[in-house]
Amino acid sequence: MSFDRLTLWRIGGQMLLERPLLGIGPDNFRVTYGRYLSLSQWDTRVNSNNTYVELFACTGLLGGLTFLWLAWRTIASPGRALGSSPTADLPLLAGATASVLAFLGHGFTDYFLGFTPTYVMIWLTMGLGFALVNIVRGTEGCE
Repeated sequence: MSFDRLTLWRIGGQMLLERPLLGIGPDNFRVTYGRYLSLSQWDTRVNSNNTYVELFACTGLLGGLTFLWLAWRTIASPGRALGSSPTADLPLLAGATASVLAFLGHGFTDYFLGFTPTYVMIWLTMGLGFALVNIVRGTEGCE
C-alpha cells in the first residue's frame, strides 16, 4: 500500500500540531504514520518524502527551526565569503555551498536524513563550508 506525498505531508502536519515543541521523536514518522490513517499494519520503511515535514514532525518546532537556522548559516556565511578576496579555497567553498543547496532543494521532495551515509555526508559538507569560510576570511573558530 502506498500513499501520495500530500497525504504523508498532511500527516506530518498533524503530528506537529499534536506535539509542537519537541515533535513525535527522531525517526518516529515511519513507525507512527499508519495510526493517522487508521491502519493496523503499515510499511515502516515509508517516510514523509520531505525533509522539512519529517524534521518538524519528528523534532518539533525546536528541532525544525534549529535545522533551518543551521541551513541558513551554512548558505549565508559562504555566500558572504565568496565575495571576499579570491583564494585557492574559493572553488572548494563554492562547491561545498552548492552541495548543501542541492541537498536542501531536493529535501522538498525526499527525506535523506534517515540514511546514515547521507546524513554524515551532509553534516560533514556543512562543517567543511564553515571551516572554509574561516580559512578564506583568515579567522579561527565559528563566526
